[in-house]
Amino acid sequence: MIQTSINLPDDKWWLEEQPERPPMPCFEGLDKITVIEALRRDVDEGKVEIVEVPSMVTQVIDLLNSPEWNYNQLIKLIEQSPGMIGDFLSLANSASFSRGAKVTDLRNAMPRLGKDAIKAILFVNLGKMFTPKDPLLRKVAQDVIDHSMAVGRIASFLSTRVKIDPNSAFLAGTLHDIGKLALLKHVASHYKLPHDPSIVPHESLFAEIFSEIHEEAGRVVCQRWGLEPDIQAAIGFHHFFKPLAQGQESKRYLHLAALVNLADIIVRILGKGMPHPPCDLFKTLPAKVIGLEYTDTTKIFFAKIPALVQQD
Repeated sequence: MIQTSINLPDDKWWLEEQPERPPMPCFEGLDKITVIEALRRDVDEGKVEIVEVPSMVTQVIDLLNSPEWNYNQLIKLIEQSPGMIGDFLSLANSASFSRGAKVTDLRNAMPRLGKDAIKAILFVNLGKMFTPKDPLLRKVAQDVIDHSMAVGRIASFLSTRVKIDPNSAFLAGTLHDIGKLALLKHVASHYKLPHDPSIVPHESLFAEIFSEIHEEAGRVVCQRWGLEPDIQAAIGFHHFFKPLAQGQESKRYLHLAALVNLADIIVRILGKGMPHPPCDLFKTLPAKVIGLEYTDTTKIFFAKIPALVQQD
């Protein structure tokens, strides 16, 4: 028998120093402590700025939850919003869902995506409606959306290695920072922002506000939108997921939240979102929780991730 050697990629990109980004200026003009306290009260009382679900989206969700739904009914509803069609086709042709053949119409795209990915696109479009009019906040919101879409792709990609439903992973990953968008809209509605051209728009400007309450804000939004409990849990605890280690659904909820956390770290290391220093991904808590180990097959698998993160 002739044995052939396989050249395995040996670049551990997660340990490499990334290009240094310019320092972000301190966001002056807002008393962050006062803002955080006010936002926390609003979040606790469920008063976060929430985009209400349009009737078309409600009809699609109701149809997907019906035991007798079909793709023809679904396509007729979605065609009422032509602006969404491009999003569905783009996702169906992405590396996460592509099966080697490009699709150009909804009839072929929808079965490829599945129910949860279809829901994700619907809710991502709702998330885009959070985008404030203020130019600085609009740029920050777009960065959050770009980061979130990449996290959704990576969460779905990783899920196949750890036996987590890829559609749930995509939905939870894509919406994990929806609370940040709600908070930006809330800030825009209640506070006058300084117009300083020297300020570089970046979510680091709101790091303190986000780190304090964006998970709670996301949970409030998910509850209002009626998302499934496991998705709510993953979004509400994607940074501090240890509380999910208790309860009847603990293992499933915990694993999904840990997967989103790991995908978030990966995307940040690769330059999208809040900066994250290089680290040994396989020694992180989320990797240990979901049982992801560094093997030859994992090495090949992880070599594909940087391209997926940069994919538009």
